[in-house]
Amino acid sequence: MVDEALADFFVGCFEHRLDDKGRCSLPSDFRDILRGQDSDGAFFLIPPYAGRACHFAVSRQGLGRIIKRLPEREYASPGELEATRRHFTTRSKLITYEANGRFILAQAQRVSFGLPKGGDLVFAGYGAVFEIWPKAEFERSVPGPEVEPAPIDPWEL
Repeated sequence: MVDEALADFFVGCFEHRLDDKGRCSLPSDFRDILRGQDSDGAFFLIPPYAGRACHFAVSRQGLGRIIKRLPEREYASPGELEATRRHFTTRSKLITYEANGRFILAQAQRVSFGLPKGGDLVFAGYGAVFEIWPKAEFERSVPGPEVEPAPIDPWEL
């Protein structure tokens, strides 16, 4: 069971294999969080944007929050707002999964991950969303030892 304080946040990092038919399993920790957000059995997959190499995943409720808040942000132009809105509404894909967490990515989605014949994926919690990466891309994205976390005392937050 997910701790109530963490019920709305995706945390942790998990590796799962995407087979050549597009089958993969969603980490059980993430299924628990989705269930707590009334998104049991489904999540939205958002393709990469803004220079990011990963796909993002969010609950139904989470995508609704994102779409509602888009107009509150500042944009360089009305066209940028429209492009952003379209990215989240027309390019996001509802992915359903079985009770055991298994889901299937269509061939076009596997290609968008750069894994048309399968491969290893990393599911990385990122607070209100989780990221899904091809393993090799994830490993390249992790800051090296020269970049340290900020000196924040978690007990003071």
